Amino acid sequence: MADRESNRPIVLAVPGFEAANVATAMRATFPHRPILSWPEHDAEAEVLVAFRPPPGIFVALPSLRLVHASGAGVDHILRAPGLPADLPVCRVIDPAPALAMARHVVHAVLHILGNHARYAEQQREAQWMRLPPRALPASRVAVLGLGSMGQAAAQALAALGLPVTGWSRTQRDLPGIPTAHGMAALDGVLASADVAVVLLPMTAETEGLLDARRLALMPPGAAIVAAGRGNQVVEADLLAALDAGHLSAAHCDVFATEPLPASSPLWRHPRITITPHIASPPDSAALARSVAAALAALDAGETPPGLADRARGY
Repeated sequence: MADRESNRPIVLAVPGFEAANVATAMRATFPHRPILSWPEHDAEAEVLVAFRPPPGIFVALPSLRLVHASGAGVDHILRAPGLPADLPVCRVIDPAPALAMARHVVHAVLHILGNHARYAEQQREAQWMRLPPRALPASRVAVLGLGSMGQAAAQALAALGLPVTGWSRTQRDLPGIPTAHGMAALDGVLASADVAVVLLPMTAETEGLLDARRLALMPPGAAIVAAGRGNQVVEADLLAALDAGHLSAAHCDVFATEPLPASSPLWRHPRITITPHIASPPDSAALARSVAAALAALDAGETPPGLADRARGY
């Protein structure tokens, strides 16, 4: 199987800013395979690497053995029309994206706890005024989602001396970090969190998870870091909680609609810091390694690493 299929094409359907780097990494990893960028394609292609599969792509590629996400999320692929029911879908499994996410989360949490958004306002107003910092050992952080990225973020925050609690929908153990699991435990975790870091997969269960009721459970002056998937923090409820003064800040990297429309009030809110979905930017070499590992497992008749569970949605 491996020898026969070692020269079959790989088709890339990734965002434009990623395309060149991904193609270079794929050609280096698979020197004997044609690497095609959609809409260029070949009906004999056996691998599709995609972020959001374009309409009609599965009809054009009837010989696929594998669909591989260009990052850690698979929700756009699992929701794509025409995805064959028996086609394996895998995500990137590699330390590099998790490390990038940990760096982003640490930056966001320290940005909030250090009052840096307020200092940016003061700079624009040429105002020299020191604000009382929040002591790290007294600033409780809840990391919601304990996949590879959530674990890396939780461990990085704990290493700085922050008291961290992890929460996941199913039981996960993390050395040195207390964890809770299940929807019944979520309210209690939020009620004792000065900062909630949202790193959950996008599923029907997590959509709209942090709504007005749950945001109100957090202590006065608490903050949100949203870096997993859009739609998990209800944007209108987040704005209302900030305007009411219950929440003090939000650092958002993901949104219900991306790119975030220019008309969105999130852009102009003084307590919101926005980044354009860059928390864990695509690592082309990590992606190529992950695709190679998945193909090797399929060739050996084994379960590929990072295989999505369609019933769970990730």
